Amino acid sequence: MAITDEERFAALFRAYQPAVMRYALRRVDVVDADDLVAQTFLTVWRKLDQVPKDPLPWLYGVTRHTMLDGFRERERRGRLHGRLSAVADFVAPGVDSDAALDVRRALAQLKESDQELLRLSAWEDLHPAEIARVVGCSAATAAVRLHRARRRLAAALGSAATPQPTLTSGVRP
Repeated sequence: MAITDEERFAALFRAYQPAVMRYALRRVDVVDADDLVAQTFLTVWRKLDQVPKDPLPWLYGVTRHTMLDGFRERERRGRLHGRLSAVADFVAPGVDSDAALDVRRALAQLKESDQELLRLSAWEDLHPAEIARVVGCSAATAAVRLHRARRRLAAALGSAATPQPTLTSGVRP
């Protein structure tokens, strides 16, 4: 009788979860370690047919990759929040200020799909995997789309900060 995927996964989890947890705890705090191990075993479930016969080094690699992705995401998120922290309207809709008006104008220049990604990230504080569930795509696709939307917003904000030429009555200063 063949073993089911669920039984194989459960056996892998029972056998290797303690080692993966120790690996994670030596690198991140307890709360993050729980999330890291959960993400690792989610990857195991998704790639169950790719798990090698000696899975521990592979599991460490998956855990390390997941951890580094998390670090990069927090770094990107921190940079974006830093740039947007001065813009009260983006963080707290309804506040009027010159900066908020600039962001509103720049946001309005973007496609609706970009606007929604940025709002889900900044206003709803969702991670790309969560955004993916909202918009109906993969987490990787959501992360790429969010990255591109952030670049387009930054470009739009940059052009909003550039003084626009004004028409005069033909008199030069």
